[in-house]
Amino acid sequence: MSAWGESNWVGDFTAEIHNVFAASDAAWIDFSNERGRVGWRRILADTDEGKTNILAIATAAMQSGRRCQYRATNGSGPNGTAEITALQTV
Repeated sequence: MSAWGESNWVGDFTAEIHNVFAASDAAWIDFSNERGRVGWRRILADTDEGKTNILAIATAAMQSGRRCQYRATNGSGPNGTAEITALQTV
């Protein structure tokens, strides 16, 4: 199954991006939502291009102060954390 198919838009919350990190095999974003600090979450994408696009949106949102809607898995990441599969600015 695809990363998109394993995730859902998080309907009532938007993300404020605090930081982004990318290494050769993984990418992460650090964010908070209306309930408070979420922390670091891994980006899950089906392709390297998809991961790069999510990182670009996160970086632009962080630099501009814009909030993002986000799409996340239900605990497929490290230690059962959600993984981010899409971002869009609002």
